[in-house]
Amino acid sequence: MELMVDITIEKETQNDRQQLLDLNNHINLGKGVEVVYIYSLVDEDINYPLQSGKVLYIGEAMRKKENTGKRFQHIALSSTKGNNYISNYTLTQYYHLGKKMNLKIYKVISQRKKIEQHLLSTHLNKYGSKPIANGSTGKKCTSDYIVNLKAQSLFPDYQGLI
Repeated sequence: MELMVDITIEKETQNDRQQLLDLNNHINLGKGVEVVYIYSLVDEDINYPLQSGKVLYIGEAMRKKENTGKRFQHIALSSTKGNNYISNYTLTQYYHLGKKMNLKIYKVISQRKKIEQHLLSTHLNKYGSKPIANGSTGKKCTSDYIVNLKAQSLFPDYQGLI
């Protein structure tokens, strides 16, 4: 694996989320480039079950018809509004809380999905959990969906469930 990108993202600084949008034009993240990537917290730890760690998210990407760099639109403009299915709700919340995050993107020759699964399994083994933001992307994880979730109308005893 070859490290292609190593950036820090922090709201309302020179390291703002615009850097993620700019990756669409990154010279080394064009069409067909296979990558695995890791988002981590910079200044604090996450209290995972077996030990504290910094990793928020582990992912993989490759786009055939557009630049692979376009995949990195993980952080929505707002913590409460947005319907972008590739944004990650948990990463968005950390960003809008002002948490400093790091993104490392590694170019791989092949087997990006296998490498991602190995990294996820290694994290699970070492920390006792997958990274906290894995599983926070998709139609049911957009800011609009979460804000409009009417859990109490689905489960009258909602408070007893969680």
